[in-house]
Amino acid sequence: MPPEVQAAFDKYQVQYYAFLGQQTEVAIENFRWQQRASEVLMWTVLAVVFCGLGFSGYQLYHATRLGKDPAANEIEISANKVRVTSSIVGLVVLFMSIAFLYLFLIEVYRIKPVNLLQQSPSAQQVGSGATR
Repeated sequence: MPPEVQAAFDKYQVQYYAFLGQQTEVAIENFRWQQRASEVLMWTVLAVVFCGLGFSGYQLYHATRLGKDPAANEIEISANKVRVTSSIVGLVVLFMSIAFLYLFLIEVYRIKPVNLLQQSPSAQQVGSGATR
């Protein structure tokens, strides 16, 4: 192999591995950002769920303390507001909070392992093309 071809090939190899190193650093930073975002999202969801649980507990406590008729419901709908008064609202909020947490944990917060050793097809083609 002529020396200028070998020098060009060596230069290419150095640049290629430098690129792979930069690509790895970007992937690691993306994983770190996703982890931080995931933690913030999880705490936000827990705050929403605990607020819902607290509100439902408050509603149920007041419904039992005041001794209202459980069958007494009041619905008011106007152009400015919608108002629902019932002892069942607390239970509805309770079930919605628990369902929201369940769906979040099962569908959104699911952790999927990633195989970092498996290369994409484009990276394999570039790597195999360089050694020909």
